[in-house]
Amino acid sequence: MRTAILAFMIAMFCAAASAIAAEVDSRQSLQDAQQFIDELNANIPNGWHARLDVAGDGRGLEIAIESNETLPVKYFSPNPPPGGPPVQNTVVALWLHCMPYMKPDEFAPAKTRNDELIERRLSFVRKNLAGIKFGYMGADPASPSAFSPATDAERVRVEQYAFEWLNTEPAKLPTHSHRLLSFIYVRPPLRIMDASRDAEFHKITDRIDRMLTPYEAQD
Repeated sequence: MRTAILAFMIAMFCAAASAIAAEVDSRQSLQDAQQFIDELNANIPNGWHARLDVAGDGRGLEIAIESNETLPVKYFSPNPPPGGPPVQNTVVALWLHCMPYMKPDEFAPAKTRNDELIERRLSFVRKNLAGIKFGYMGADPASPSAFSPATDAERVRVEQYAFEWLNTEPAKLPTHSHRLLSFIYVRPPLRIMDASRDAEFHKITDRIDRMLTPYEAQD
């Protein structure tokens, strides 16, 4: 009985310690995020601002860097419309999607695991889907929806690939870190049609590049 009580007390102590550590980490992460935002706001051109945003659409916590007004901009994509992308008048924004902090030595094995899963998808496509019509422009491997089977046999192979796709879903990994912060950050492919504002945008991205450390560089 005493052993059981002692084990229970140890378990409760460990749980409480873990909760306290998580709360401390959360407070430190919030402080780091605010310092990151303050440093950005002190160094980016007038007409732009950085803020912390709690997104309500499932994206979670983000740091947004935005223009103060709408600007004429072209967004480029792998499948541009005929004649190129249209000019849009919109607020230009950069997003740093916050993630649970990942230590650099945790990233490499997680990335290796993701690479193995993606290779399984590529191998399945090479071995089983050669010759099946598909329409796709983007990074390999193509998703099952990109394929258009013409026969029942081809349909079965695409359905098998759909299950393989589900079973090889890579983990979502951060791309960059800053202190106790981890982010997914991808520079958006755009050009602001006002040359001076486009130069400001590149100044901002250069500043972000100096503040963040890519996980790939920490291997």
